[in-house]
Amino acid sequence: MFIKTIIVEDLFGRKIEIPKERWKHACIHHPEIEPFIELVKETIESPDFIKMSSSDKSVRMYYKYFSNVFDGKYILVVIKTNKRNFLLTTYITDYIKAGEELWKNKN
Repeated sequence: MFIKTIIVEDLFGRKIEIPKERWKHACIHHPEIEPFIELVKETIESPDFIKMSSSDKSVRMYYKYFSNVFDGKYILVVIKTNKRNFLLTTYITDYIKAGEELWKNKN
């Protein structure tokens, strides 16, 4: 587990903070994510797609599929966008949550 805030730039050039307290929260509630900090950063930098939360319009969900994560799963990074863009949580999932699709990788 890292001990300082990490800043990652997303594909739109926004600076996204991964505060140490939010990373700790994610690792406590989803301990399987802890070894995948580099993949979490990659998901922010180069997602497969981005959705808007259906319950909070200021929340974005960045998804990226990794074939080497538990035999093929998505990493979901949940970002709060406002004056400060920061990670709310992140976890591994095999399905896509409901929400409006904002961006999709065409590759």
